Amino acid sequence: MKEGLAAAVLYGTGRLAYDPDVQIYGKTGTCSEDGARLGWFVSYATEPQPKYVVVVLLRGGRMMFGPHAAEIAGRLYHNLRLREQPPAQASTPLPMPLGIAR
Repeated sequence: MKEGLAAAVLYGTGRLAYDPDVQIYGKTGTCSEDGARLGWFVSYATEPQPKYVVVVLLRGGRMMFGPHAAEIAGRLYHNLRLREQPPAQASTPLPMPLGIAR
């Protein structure tokens, strides 16, 4: 199962969550509920012990799909990693997609 979660981020629908500095395991999904589309991505980042679990659930129109949720999760992981680095090593955070509040 772990290999499948890693492959989803490395090669599949969750690849927009990919971060070269941390291994992310995740699964995307897209479905409809009462005429609205749902897009989700559930994931965790590994170390010897997983430190972060990120779940993104989007509800709305056509742009709500699993890969978009993975992209948002990837930005969260990236910015969390930057917060943990000493200031001299931190790089510029990735911009959030339009319409997404920080």
